[in-house]
Order: sequence, then structure tokens, then C-alpha cells
Amino acid sequence: PEASHPVEKAMSNYSVEIQQGDVSHMTGTILYIEDNISNIELIQQILNDYQPNLRLLFEIYGNNALTKVLETNPNLILLDLNLPDIHGSEVLQILQADSRTKHIPVIIISADAMPHQLLRLFKSGAKNYLTKPIEVQQFLKTINQYLK
Repeated sequence: PEASHPVEKAMSNYSVEIQQGDVSHMTGTILYIEDNISNIELIQQILNDYQPNLRLLFEIYGNNALTKVLETNPNLILLDLNLPDIHGSEVLQILQADSRTKHIPVIIISADAMPHQLLRLFKSGAKNYLTKPIEVQQFLKTINQYLK
């Protein structure tokens, strides 16, 4: 039976390669700027299962991103492009323009993976790009690169 909830769908795509005992003891804080609650829940579920020592915070509005980053000082930012108020690329520019936040790696997570869009985002300072739906192993491998 096809899982309808995004969390169930992604969980059913989990590959067996990641053993439950393979839990990493990486610590840190990830800020996810995303307005879709099921996407936030999915990332939370993946982290609970495989990176339980990582703390996930989230912000729904792009305009609040800078304030939230300064308050929480995350080690990594996950950024959706289609936010309710401003586009994720603007959020990226705001973060990159501020000397207090430009050192924090930003990974874009979006279904919009057009080559011209990607190029623009990388030029603006994005470190990586993951497409939705999230592929769990790719996600874990990618965040590990930036949290070491």
C-alpha cells in the first residue's frame, strides 16, 4: 500500500544500508527555514532516528530568518525556497550579507532544481542543494559534511 503521509513515504524509502545501531554522536543545532509542517516533521523524524544528538529548530518566515539565526546560532541552516513571505534566495542573500551569519553553511532543500536556479544559489553562497522528496541517506551524508 502506498503511504500517503510524507513522513511515512520517506520512511518507506529508507534503505537498509543504514543500520539502527549506526547512530552518530554528532552534536549541534540545525535551523530549518521551511513553512511546510510535514517537511519539518520528516527532517525531525530522520534526525531522531539517526542523529538524536542534533537539535532541530525551525522558522516558517523568511523575514524572521536572520533574527532566528542570531538568537539560536545554528551550525547549519536548511533552507526551503518557497516560503510564505519572501523567496528562499532572498533569505540566502540576507544571511550571506551579514558578517554575523555568512559563515554558517546553508543547504537548500527544494523541489525546484532548475539548473539556472541552482547556479544562482551557489553563486549567492549556498553550500549544497537537496531535492524534495528527501532521500534519507543523501540527506544524512550531506549534513554530516557540514557538521564535522
